[in-house]
Amino acid sequence: MRRLVSVLLVISAAAFAVGVAIERAHHVEPAAAHPASTTGEATGETASEATATPETSSETLAGINTESTALVGVAAVTSLVIAAALWVEPRRRPVLVAAFVVGATFAAFDLRETFHQSNLGNAGLVALALIVALLHLAVVATAGLALRPARDTLSA
Repeated sequence: MRRLVSVLLVISAAAFAVGVAIERAHHVEPAAAHPASTTGEATGETASEATATPETSSETLAGINTESTALVGVAAVTSLVIAAALWVEPRRRPVLVAAFVVGATFAAFDLRETFHQSNLGNAGLVALALIVALLHLAVVATAGLALRPARDTLSA
Protein backbone atom coordinates (compact mmCIF):
# COMPACT_ATOMS: atom_id res chain seq x y z
CA MET A 1 0.00 0.00 0.00
CA ARG A 2 2.84 2.40 0.83
CA ARG A 3 4.52 1.74 -2.48
CA LEU A 4 1.22 2.57 -4.18
CA VAL A 5 1.29 5.94 -2.38
CA SER A 6 4.82 6.40 -3.73
CA VAL A 7 3.76 5.62 -7.30
CA LEU A 8 0.73 7.92 -7.03
CA LEU A 9 2.98 10.74 -5.79
CA VAL A 10 5.31 10.34 -8.78
CA ILE A 11 2.41 10.22 -11.25
CA SER A 12 0.74 13.26 -9.66
CA ALA A 13 4.03 15.20 -9.70
CA ALA A 14 4.48 14.40 -13.39
CA ALA A 15 0.89 15.37 -14.21
CA PHE A 16 1.31 18.57 -12.20
CA ALA A 17 4.49 19.46 -14.11
CA VAL A 18 2.78 18.78 -17.44
CA GLY A 19 -0.17 20.95 -16.39
CA VAL A 20 2.08 23.83 -15.39
CA ALA A 21 3.98 23.58 -18.69
CA ILE A 22 0.75 23.57 -20.68
CA GLU A 23 -0.65 26.50 -18.72
CA ARG A 24 2.53 28.50 -19.21
CA ALA A 25 2.49 27.75 -22.93
CA HIS A 26 -1.15 28.83 -22.97
CA HIS A 27 -0.22 32.18 -21.37
CA VAL A 28 2.49 32.92 -23.94
CA GLU A 29 1.15 35.11 -26.69
CA PRO A 30 3.02 36.75 -29.57
CA ALA A 31 4.10 40.33 -28.87
CA ALA A 32 2.19 41.49 -31.94
CA ALA A 33 -1.06 40.38 -30.34
CA HIS A 34 -0.70 43.12 -27.71
CA PRO A 35 0.85 46.25 -29.20
CA ALA A 36 2.13 48.60 -26.50
CA SER A 37 -0.32 51.36 -27.41
CA THR A 38 -3.44 49.17 -27.17
CA THR A 39 -2.52 46.69 -24.46
CA GLY A 40 -5.61 45.92 -22.48
CA GLU A 41 -7.79 48.68 -23.99
CA ALA A 42 -10.27 46.29 -25.61
CA THR A 43 -10.33 43.80 -22.75
CA GLY A 44 -10.14 46.18 -19.81
CA GLU A 45 -6.86 44.61 -18.65
CA THR A 46 -4.18 46.72 -17.10
CA ALA A 47 -0.83 46.69 -18.85
CA SER A 48 0.67 44.48 -16.15
CA GLU A 49 -2.17 41.95 -16.44
CA ALA A 50 -2.00 41.82 -20.23
CA THR A 51 1.74 41.25 -20.24
CA ALA A 52 1.86 39.02 -17.17
CA THR A 53 4.07 36.03 -17.51
CA PRO A 54 3.66 32.93 -15.37
CA GLU A 55 6.40 34.33 -13.13
CA THR A 56 4.43 37.55 -12.58
CA SER A 57 1.00 35.96 -12.57
CA SER A 58 -1.69 37.62 -10.51
CA GLU A 59 -2.64 34.25 -9.01
CA THR A 60 -1.74 34.69 -5.36
CA LEU A 61 -2.87 33.04 -2.18
CA ALA A 62 -2.06 34.77 1.09
CA GLY A 63 0.33 37.00 -0.83
CA ILE A 64 2.21 34.05 -2.35
CA ASN A 65 2.41 33.64 -6.12
CA THR A 66 1.09 30.09 -6.46
CA GLU A 67 2.50 29.80 -9.97
CA SER A 68 6.06 30.94 -9.32
CA THR A 69 8.73 28.70 -10.75
CA ALA A 70 10.30 28.26 -7.32
CA LEU A 71 7.04 27.17 -5.69
CA VAL A 72 6.21 24.79 -8.53
CA GLY A 73 9.69 23.27 -8.23
CA VAL A 74 9.40 22.90 -4.46
CA ALA A 75 6.01 21.19 -4.85
CA ALA A 76 7.30 18.70 -7.42
CA VAL A 77 10.50 17.98 -5.51
CA THR A 78 8.56 17.53 -2.25
CA SER A 79 6.35 14.91 -3.89
CA LEU A 80 9.33 13.10 -5.36
CA VAL A 81 11.30 13.13 -2.09
CA ILE A 82 8.36 11.71 -0.16
CA ALA A 83 7.78 9.11 -2.89
CA ALA A 84 11.43 8.07 -2.78
CA ALA A 85 11.39 7.88 1.03
CA LEU A 86 8.30 5.67 0.96
CA TRP A 87 9.83 3.45 -1.72
CA VAL A 88 13.15 3.00 0.09
CA GLU A 89 11.81 2.78 3.63
CA PRO A 90 8.09 1.95 3.45
CA ARG A 91 7.75 1.35 7.21
CA ARG A 92 8.37 4.99 8.19
CA ARG A 93 5.02 6.22 9.53
CA PRO A 94 6.03 9.94 9.61
CA VAL A 95 6.77 9.81 5.88
CA LEU A 96 3.34 8.33 5.27
CA VAL A 97 1.79 11.11 7.37
CA ALA A 98 3.75 13.63 5.27
CA ALA A 99 2.36 12.03 2.09
CA PHE A 100 -1.16 12.34 3.50
CA VAL A 101 -0.71 16.03 4.43
CA VAL A 102 1.05 16.94 1.18
CA GLY A 103 -1.58 15.11 -0.86
CA ALA A 104 -4.42 16.92 0.93
CA THR A 105 -2.73 20.31 0.60
CA PHE A 106 -1.93 19.84 -3.08
CA ALA A 107 -5.46 18.55 -3.77
CA ALA A 108 -6.85 21.78 -2.29
CA PHE A 109 -4.61 23.86 -4.58
CA ASP A 110 -5.54 21.66 -7.55
CA LEU A 111 -9.25 22.15 -6.89
CA ARG A 112 -8.67 25.90 -6.61
CA GLU A 113 -6.88 25.77 -9.96
CA THR A 114 -9.77 23.79 -11.44
CA PHE A 115 -12.22 26.57 -10.54
CA HIS A 116 -9.79 29.25 -11.70
CA GLN A 117 -9.36 27.61 -15.11
CA SER A 118 -13.12 27.09 -15.33
CA ASN A 119 -13.63 30.82 -14.80
CA LEU A 120 -11.16 31.48 -17.62
CA GLY A 121 -12.96 29.02 -19.91
CA ASN A 122 -9.94 26.72 -20.36
CA ALA A 123 -11.69 23.34 -20.61
CA GLY A 124 -8.49 21.38 -21.26
CA LEU A 125 -6.75 22.88 -18.24
CA VAL A 126 -9.86 22.32 -16.12
CA ALA A 127 -9.74 18.63 -17.03
CA LEU A 128 -6.02 18.38 -16.31
CA ALA A 129 -6.29 20.23 -12.98
CA LEU A 130 -9.16 17.93 -12.01
CA ILE A 131 -7.10 14.84 -12.91
CA VAL A 132 -4.19 16.09 -10.80
CA ALA A 133 -6.60 16.82 -7.94
CA LEU A 134 -8.01 13.29 -8.19
CA LEU A 135 -4.48 11.85 -8.17
CA HIS A 136 -3.68 13.83 -5.03
CA LEU A 137 -6.93 12.68 -3.44
CA ALA A 138 -5.92 9.11 -4.31
CA VAL A 139 -2.65 9.75 -2.44
CA VAL A 140 -4.67 10.94 0.56
CA ALA A 141 -7.02 7.95 0.48
CA THR A 142 -4.26 5.40 0.01
CA ALA A 143 -2.02 6.97 2.66
CA GLY A 144 -5.00 7.14 5.01
CA LEU A 145 -5.68 3.44 4.51
CA ALA A 146 -2.02 2.61 5.06
CA LEU A 147 -2.01 4.64 8.29
CA ARG A 148 -4.88 2.69 9.79
CA PRO A 149 -3.81 0.25 12.46
CA ALA A 150 -3.61 -3.35 11.35
CA ARG A 151 -6.61 -5.42 12.40
CA ASP A 152 -6.07 -8.55 14.39
CA THR A 153 -7.70 -11.27 12.31
CA LEU A 154 -8.01 -13.64 15.29
CA SER A 155 -10.16 -11.25 17.33
CA ALA A 156 -12.75 -10.80 14.61
